Amino acid sequence: GSACLAGSDCRQGVCVGGTCAARTCSDLVKNGDESAVDCGGSCAPCATGVSGCVSNLDCQSGSCVGSVCAAPSCSDGVKNGLESGTDCGSGSGCGLCPVGQACVLDTDCTSNTCALGVCTAATTCDGSVCGGECPPCDDGASGCSTGVDCASGVCKDSVCVAPTCTDGVRN
Repeated sequence: GSACLAGSDCRQGVCVGGTCAARTCSDLVKNGDESAVDCGGSCAPCATGVSGCVSNLDCQSGSCVGSVCAAPSCSDGVKNGLESGTDCGSGSGCGLCPVGQACVLDTDCTSNTCALGVCTAATTCDGSVCGGECPPCDDGASGCSTGVDCASGVCKDSVCVAPTCTDGVRN
C-alpha cells in the first residue's frame, strides 16, 4: 500500500503503521458496505443501540428501527431474543404462539401442541374425537378416514361399521 499519515489519506480509509491497508471488519473504520464501524453489511450484525443500520439484517436483534438497532421486543415482527416464534414463545415473556407459528416445545403454543417445530391445533381424545392420533372409533362413529381409524378395521362412507364376512377386511 501507499504511505499515509491518517485513514483519510487512503482510498479504503485504513492507515496502519504509515501504510494504507485493505478494509476489514475489525479495522475500527466504517468502510465498505458496513452500516456502522465494523458491523452490518457483510460484517457481523451490529449490537443493540448502534446507529446506522439500513435493514433488519444489520442488527443482532434482527430489528432496525429509525436507523438504530433496536432491542428485541414482543411487537417488532421479528423472531428474536428468547422467542420461539415471531413475537411469541413460553420463555420470551411475549405470550404463547398461535397455531402456525414456529415452536420448540409444546408449552410455546396456545394449543399446547408443537409438532415438527410448528404450533398445531390440539387433538383432544375425549370421546368426541377418535381415530388418527386418538384411540380407534367404535362401530357407528362418523368421521373416519381409513379402516385404521375404526376398532373394527372397517370405514365405509366415513362411518366405522361392524365387520362382515364380505367387507374385504381380514377381521
